[in-house]
Amino acid sequence: MGLCLAEFENADALRAAAERAVEAGYSAIETYTPFPVPGLERYSRRGRNSLPGIVLVGGILGGLASYGIQFYANVVSYPLNSGGRPPHAILAFIPATFEGTVLGAGVAAFLGFCYLLRLPSLWHPLFEIDGFERASIDRFWLSLAIQGTAYSRIAELLTQSGALRVVEMSGP
Repeated sequence: MGLCLAEFENADALRAAAERAVEAGYSAIETYTPFPVPGLERYSRRGRNSLPGIVLVGGILGGLASYGIQFYANVVSYPLNSGGRPPHAILAFIPATFEGTVLGAGVAAFLGFCYLLRLPSLWHPLFEIDGFERASIDRFWLSLAIQGTAYSRIAELLTQSGALRVVEMSGP
C-alpha cells in the first residue's frame, strides 16, 4: 500500500480532482491546503471520532478519584466530628467532586487529542517531497491511498484533473 500525491495550483482544481477520485471509487482521500476550502470535507470520509468517549471516561475517573480521596480522608483515615455532621457528608463532597471531574475531563481531552493526532510529530514522510512545504503557502495537495499497480491509473486521472505533478510514495 502506498500513497499517490498530486499538487494543484488552485482550490477549484483540487476540489474537481477530489470529486473525480471519489467517483472513481477512491475513499481514502486527504487534502493539504493553505486555508480551509469549503466543500472539501465531504470528499474525505472520516470515521467516528473517539475523543468524546475518552473525555467522558476521564471525567468519570476524575470524579471517582476526587470523591474517593475525600471519602478516605474524612471517613477512613481521620474521621473528625465537626459540628455534629457525619464523617460521610455527601453534600459537602459535591463541589470538590465536580472540580475533580472537570480536571479529569480536561486532562483526558488534552492527552486524548495529542494521542489521536499522534502529536508531537516533528517529522512525516510527506515532508521529504520537494515542494510540499508550499502546502502551507500557496499550493494544494491531494493524497490518495493506493494498492498495487493502481498508481498509473490514478496518476492519469489526477493529471487530467489539472495536477501540476503527481508523486508516488511507497508505504511501510
